[in-house]
Amino acid sequence: LVPLIDDPTNAKGEYDRETFYWHSPFLTKYADGIKPLRSTIRKGDWKLIFFHHGYLELYHTGDDIGETNNLVEEQPQRAKAMFAELVDWLAKNVPDRYMPTKNPRYNVENDSSDQPYRDLRQILLGKTSDN
Repeated sequence: LVPLIDDPTNAKGEYDRETFYWHSPFLTKYADGIKPLRSTIRKGDWKLIFFHHGYLELYHTGDDIGETNNLVEEQPQRAKAMFAELVDWLAKNVPDRYMPTKNPRYNVENDSSDQPYRDLRQILLGKTSDN
């Protein structure tokens, strides 16, 4: 947002109002519970949320301002493309110390949670934290 603060009318054209990114590297407590680490990309009316423990949510905020209808299943190509763009942005802009890492002792077979960890970067994009 610095270009917008320095140039509120965007006369220099340095501020792209179509795409926004943000990263929340900490667990966040809400009234309905604790939300996991997440990163988000918004392109126009489309918003993709990457929950780092292994799932995505995709919303068309123009039609669903309350973000109640997750469209990942209906729009898998859009979700994957936006996810790839978000992962690239994270790699370029977020230092490793602010990115979650998998516990090397984690064993999915011993995970009794409803949503065991899945590395979506590897599953969807063939990328790891190393590449």
